[in-house]
Amino acid sequence: MRDAPVERAPGPPPRNSDCRCNRASGELLVSVDHFRLCFDDSGRLSAKDVIPCAGPFQHPPSDAEFAR
Repeated sequence: MRDAPVERAPGPPPRNSDCRCNRASGELLVSVDHFRLCFDDSGRLSAKDVIPCAGPFQHPPSDAEFAR
């Protein structure tokens, strides 16, 4: 994706790596987690991270009233 939420990433990507971000869900009008996959010069996976969604409620609790 072109405008990945790198400001919420858990840390900087590895040096000399090419990183790609993908949405963790197909929902388009809500904030969702993203996956960041980074590859080294030989094309091997060098890091994988989850970039959390925006907002105060990162993940709803599993026992939430609305989860029924």
